[in-house]
Amino acid sequence: MEKILTDGTIRLRPFSIDDVQFWYEAACESIDDFSKWIPNVTKNYTIEQAKEYVHGHVENWKKETAFGFVVQNVSDFELVGGCGISFINNRHKFANLWCWTRKTATRNGFSYAALKLVAQFGFSELGLERLELVVVSSNKKSIQLVEKLEPIKEGILRNRIFLNGSSHDAIIYSLIPGEV
Repeated sequence: MEKILTDGTIRLRPFSIDDVQFWYEAACESIDDFSKWIPNVTKNYTIEQAKEYVHGHVENWKKETAFGFVVQNVSDFELVGGCGISFINNRHKFANLWCWTRKTATRNGFSYAALKLVAQFGFSELGLERLELVVVSSNKKSIQLVEKLEPIKEGILRNRIFLNGSSHDAIIYSLIPGEV
């Protein structure tokens, strides 16, 4: 199931092995922000790690266990970020929704548009009944982004995310069909 999604401003397409250099450059450009919130993306990040990351997305699509998309700006097809659905629980029809934007493409509405498109994909194409957004409680930029979607804020999950050697509380939000 290969899917291309667009809203006229952005275009989402599945990761391909050709995206390794893009991901590596985006991660390196955004290392100060990424290293706070994304495990294994540190100042010593290598092209080999980027290859493993992208290959994981490609394999997950083949197995239909997770669906990672590259986010492109429609006006110039620049690759500006990534988003997707992961941790899919088929029995109970819920999954995790995630998104990131490279440093030079933030504050353009790309992440908000990407989250909306991928949520719609999750509900309409995958038949999910619930999407969860789990955000480290100190990640103010991500909280602002998620709250633009107007999800239900369900609570604080204590010590939910382990990053950079320590546990962090997280806020859990949810969306259900018809809310995006």
